[in-house]
Amino acid sequence: MKKTVCVILIFVLLLCTACSSDTIISMSFAVKEAAGSFDPQIAENATTNILVKNCFEGLVRYNENGEIVPGVASGWTVSKDGLTYTFTLRENAVWHLTNTAKKQLEGKLPEDFSLEVTAYDFEFALKRAVDPSMGAKNAYLLKNIANASAIIAGNASPDTLAVKAADKYTLKITLSQPQSNFLNVLTESICMPCNETFFEACGGRYGMFIKYFISNGPFYISYFDEKSYRLTKSTDYTGDNFAAADTLWFYIQSDTDALVSVLEEHQYSGAYLSELEFGKLKTDRKMTVLEIKDVTRCFVLNTENEFLSDINIRLAFISVVDAVSLAEKNSKQVSGLLPASFGGEASAGEYYKPDKAVDYLKKGLEKLNREDISVSVLTPVQYEESLKIAMQKWQQTLGVNMIISVEAVNETELIERVKKGEYDIAFYPLRAQTPCKEDFYHMFTSLSDNNIIKLEDEAYDKLVNSLYSSSQQNRDKLFSQAEKKLLNTGAVIPVWSESTYFVCTQDARGVIALPGEENLYLFNATDE
Repeated sequence: MKKTVCVILIFVLLLCTACSSDTIISMSFAVKEAAGSFDPQIAENATTNILVKNCFEGLVRYNENGEIVPGVASGWTVSKDGLTYTFTLRENAVWHLTNTAKKQLEGKLPEDFSLEVTAYDFEFALKRAVDPSMGAKNAYLLKNIANASAIIAGNASPDTLAVKAADKYTLKITLSQPQSNFLNVLTESICMPCNETFFEACGGRYGMFIKYFISNGPFYISYFDEKSYRLTKSTDYTGDNFAAADTLWFYIQSDTDALVSVLEEHQYSGAYLSELEFGKLKTDRKMTVLEIKDVTRCFVLNTENEFLSDINIRLAFISVVDAVSLAEKNSKQVSGLLPASFGGEASAGEYYKPDKAVDYLKKGLEKLNREDISVSVLTPVQYEESLKIAMQKWQQTLGVNMIISVEAVNETELIERVKKGEYDIAFYPLRAQTPCKEDFYHMFTSLSDNNIIKLEDEAYDKLVNSLYSSSQQNRDKLFSQAEKKLLNTGAVIPVWSESTYFVCTQDARGVIALPGEENLYLFNATDE
């Protein structure tokens, strides 16, 4: 069977050709939030995922070209029906057990505790991941493994998951339907191995502290406090991604202005900046800038809002939004829903139909038994004036029956409030979470924790699920249908394309940054 790999544009700083063996290489990076538990199966935010993805190695991984290549698995086969994946693991993969963990768990780990990474570690990890008692945020990623949906719903035992270690070095995973990006899913934190013996020895504290942490990747966590994390090169790692740097420091820097300032002073080896943040940065010759076109600036509407729960009210609003004009006034390129890195096309203007707006509003008001309604548009401060000017036209069209106000906040607060559902309408930077465009549409399905519009549409869910199992010939058609279906709900309207930027010092090399702020791979990173 042909293996379909969903990879989009990746920006790589090439690794330097030589490093002196007696040179200690230490690099520092900024992250915007504190990590939670270091347990890969329950990794919840970008910082935790960056740490996990550099300390663990899954069955497969991405290389510097964005291709899926072997990780702990030395190879794999896929059955003709696309349902059964059989992985052969390399026999020299081992866990790195720190002296701190060894001392803490003395007497709790058996004397013959094996450091081999085996197929049983992956079986145990995946069954943990779908166990509803774990509350794993990304358990839905595994829903196409046979029996996973029933397990996640609490209707079946985790032991029934169709993942089986045939022996120490052979793992079989059976899907309920073909999934085009299944290998990509296996690069995610939730799919990293977990040693059952070590896990049980931790007594419910696995991943909470360094003394309850074990890893199998090129780095391990050697220190952390409330402001920073340190990764140290693992001398036990035996794979192809042996760390180039000796230590990686990650400093929590949630203050955007402070982050921009330290980058201008070249104090960090690298950090992600949004387009608005990057606009404040004074670049110079000592910086290297990587642009990742993974964001679409959209209006998103909260379907749990008492007024916006009605589709007619939503359609009344999007019908008065002149996306083309708004983009032009802000010197932006009008965009379709899909970010530019995925090949998104401009389609935003199709939903500007001011002549129909009043009819939609009238229908909505009748259904809600209201004479008027009021909603607020949450926006970054930078776009406040543009939206206030546009709002004058919205009000002229809709009249006094729909009152629209604008609330300006900094972008960090905007993102936090939207994620918590504390908004009516927001002018939001919709960012790809993974390198697969199927996953971009999946964000808005009922099961997704990234469903910021709170949409519940069975027909849309079914259509998105079909994207993963469709043939190559039908995929483009289905992508078009999914975008149209989503936009027709009136809960999202794309306006323009934006980028995320990874800003490095000029000496930094070997950094791999993929779409999604958590997909930062630093095993080849060096600044010598």
